[in-house]
Amino acid sequence: MSGLNPTSSVSCKTCDDVLPLLREQSSLYSKLEAVARKQRSLISLDDSRPLLDVLAQRQKLTTELTMIAGKLKHVREEWDAYTATLAAEDREEANRLVNDVKERLTRLVAQDEEDARLLSAKKEETACMLRATYTTAQAVSAYGAPAGGAEHGGLLREES
Repeated sequence: MSGLNPTSSVSCKTCDDVLPLLREQSSLYSKLEAVARKQRSLISLDDSRPLLDVLAQRQKLTTELTMIAGKLKHVREEWDAYTATLAAEDREEANRLVNDVKERLTRLVAQDEEDARLLSAKKEETACMLRATYTTAQAVSAYGAPAGGAEHGGLLREES
């Protein structure tokens, strides 16, 4: 593999590492999509305990993706120069992997936005139910304890 321009921060060794990193990145995004689908199903089922585990899995994958992005930063900055050093087959694979990651990321962002809307709606629904419960409890409290107190069993009796 030939080197990039003399002032480039991308070295030949680094170039050799890029395709495996792009493959790993694509694989991690695939895993992240699977975890996101699981997250969606748990949100729909209102099952919060396993949802926390899924969110921890997402965090782990996101951390790994951040590390890979850091390793690829210098190549992204000089993508055209990098791909110019590749054989046609490798260049096609690199471009395919980058496009694959972009598409996956777009889907993940859209799904996360929809999940956020779903969670917000569920939160509002829960808040409404809590307000209704509180209002009902206040009404029961106001009407359930007559002036005579509890010794009358909570019922007003007519005095003879």
